[in-house]
Amino acid sequence: MYLNSKDIIETMNKHGVRGVHLGSWRCTTEVHNGVKQIGSEEKKLKDHIEVNQTDFLKKMSKNMDYLSLRGISGIVEIPASIGRLDYLMILDLRSCHNLEKLPQKPSRLKAKALWFPYLEVLDISECYLLDYMPKWVCELPFLEVLKGFVVGSLGNKNQSCSLGDLSNLKKLRKLSIRFTIDNLGPEVFRGFNSLNELSVLTITWRQNKEIPTYSLPKYIEKLDIRCYPEAEVLSKLQNPGELTNLKRLYIRGGNLTTIPCHDNWQVEILRLRFLNKLVYPTDWEGLRRSFKKLKYVEYVGCTKPMNFPNDGHSWNNEE
Repeated sequence: MYLNSKDIIETMNKHGVRGVHLGSWRCTTEVHNGVKQIGSEEKKLKDHIEVNQTDFLKKMSKNMDYLSLRGISGIVEIPASIGRLDYLMILDLRSCHNLEKLPQKPSRLKAKALWFPYLEVLDISECYLLDYMPKWVCELPFLEVLKGFVVGSLGNKNQSCSLGDLSNLKKLRKLSIRFTIDNLGPEVFRGFNSLNELSVLTITWRQNKEIPTYSLPKYIEKLDIRCYPEAEVLSKLQNPGELTNLKRLYIRGGNLTTIPCHDNWQVEILRLRFLNKLVYPTDWEGLRRSFKKLKYVEYVGCTKPMNFPNDGHSWNNEE
């Protein structure tokens, strides 16, 4: 499907819309043997949405509070004019695969002037051409959900946002991070564990790189680890005993040989996917001893422990 920029502008002006969703609603819905799969090539073609120009982004209503461009191809850059949407609460740019750059805050604005002063949700996940975050991302006073934050090496230090700068986001409760740099120094994580409101954290690591010691925000309830490049997590994590609220632990891909666990954790849901090198614990009894409050376990694409119940890919204590 190809969207015409002129038609979009005419429709918005005619109806005075406050919310615009131009992208795809479709998510990964097909399920085979309990595993969600990407849709068929035919469905992908039907879902393809592309714009010929992005002029409509410069002519959005100032009263708009919702904008989704999810999955739209052809958007390389978001214009700085979008920052004038003072009432915008949700900005969804997920899966805009051509997106290379988020806007920079204009220099003519005062240093303390806010962009998007009411923004609560910013989704830039699966935008793989982005390699750094502009500074204004860490200056959003009401931001609660930030998906796709990039820790990279490009960009002017005075204009880019670091992982430690996220400590300025006092209301942030859900965060996903993607590392793109080859060498991680300890300074990358400085101040990161001060995110006291954060409850959901997803980290996608860069493969085959050494990880320095680091600490996580101590009140997280869900931790999703993806593509972890080393054999163990706890050897580099400095504060595992502080994660006393942790109830959901998801691990997907990577080189882990041991499932991370600590006596202070309260994990109830454990999801393990595509861990080809996983060897410990080797038996079901050992897993239950490590996670005493388990209610649900899922093994997909990795070797299950001996005596795993029902010879299936998951276990629920209500069965």
